[in-house]
Amino acid sequence: MEERDARVNSLSFLTGAITVLVVLFLCVTAVSWRIGLDGFAARARTFVFTAFAPERTAIRLPPEILEELTALRSVVGNAGNPTHAAPHDTILVEPDDRFGWVLRPNTRIHGYTMRARNPLNFNQPGVYLEAEARISANLEQYLEAEALFRYLYTIDGDGYRLTLPVVASSYRIPIVGDSVAFGAGVNDEETVASHLQRAIGDRVRVINTGVGSYTGRQALEWARVFAEEGRNRALVYLTSQNDFRRNLEDEKGAAWADNAREILAPFAELKQYFSGNIVVVVVPYLEFTFRDLLQFHGWNRHRIAQSERLYRELPGIAESLGLAYVDWSMIVAEEVAESGSIYSPFRLYVDHAHVSHEASRRIARRVHATLGDPGQAPQGAAVRRCGGTLAGFPVRDESLQASGSDAQG
Repeated sequence: MEERDARVNSLSFLTGAITVLVVLFLCVTAVSWRIGLDGFAARARTFVFTAFAPERTAIRLPPEILEELTALRSVVGNAGNPTHAAPHDTILVEPDDRFGWVLRPNTRIHGYTMRARNPLNFNQPGVYLEAEARISANLEQYLEAEALFRYLYTIDGDGYRLTLPVVASSYRIPIVGDSVAFGAGVNDEETVASHLQRAIGDRVRVINTGVGSYTGRQALEWARVFAEEGRNRALVYLTSQNDFRRNLEDEKGAAWADNAREILAPFAELKQYFSGNIVVVVVPYLEFTFRDLLQFHGWNRHRIAQSERLYRELPGIAESLGLAYVDWSMIVAEEVAESGSIYSPFRLYVDHAHVSHEASRRIARRVHATLGDPGQAPQGAAVRRCGGTLAGFPVRDESLQASGSDAQG
């Protein structure tokens, strides 16, 4: 009897398994017929890479190349840290008691944005080497074949990202923030700071204090440094939206808009030390900007809802605190209107989080329009958001074009 039951159970299991396989086969066949075999294969490959493949598979690193990169203390980003670079103690940054970590003074780094092996990768892997590093012919050939483009990071003797042209004025406009303010992925002359410096001229020095992975609290600490020193014409807080995520792993934590108010409020308390002028620029991730186009290839519904509320409320939050606000959506709309293409906003990003040379130029132009003529100290100008200008500061048409004389790198 028990033997008969075992046979029946085995037969039932086999029948059920065959039924499931048949149903699965019919579903796959139907989907393949609907979207084409090539399309189905591409989507299956995307799912496997994004769901199961480790980050390190995003880049091709032959063993001898990895060995040389490790010996050179190279940093390989967005690829699982295969060279085992120490956190915040690399060829670019060093530990610091006040800020946690800061840029290494008198440093020059070549960055390479590399080809990604996985599809729909908006956060391409990168390789970073000291500019003076002596590399083998093998590594040189590898970089030539695998790198999409190269850029230069220069850190000056004071530990700031180099702003070009170099200006010696004692009056300053510091830019504080994270890797967006730093200018990840672009050359020294292509950062927002450099574009703003060219637009303003030589009466005020623009100082780029941006550092990768900084939070709003670290940016605020830099603002306090300049507040203590004085002689400031304005302050620009340039950052990405992740500054307002309380816990990067907890998507369902506090509302990002509420966090934004909490982080921006202390900046507002420093207005008097910056001639009453603090400008806030928050750049969304590419996945949010292109949410209608990417759909299920982008973010989940909750993250999009959080982002939509954040950008809907940011102008009002800034205005209530007396801060000027540069609206990213206006920059995107301007790009689309001028190009006549729904794909043109891709031109504003170098990856999913960092802005391109073109976006840097557009941000600087709007910041400059907001500030007007910072070479002269304002006399009780009211601070309010009005789509690109700040009440109390005249805006000259020629100043809006000044940042167009940029250098390609």
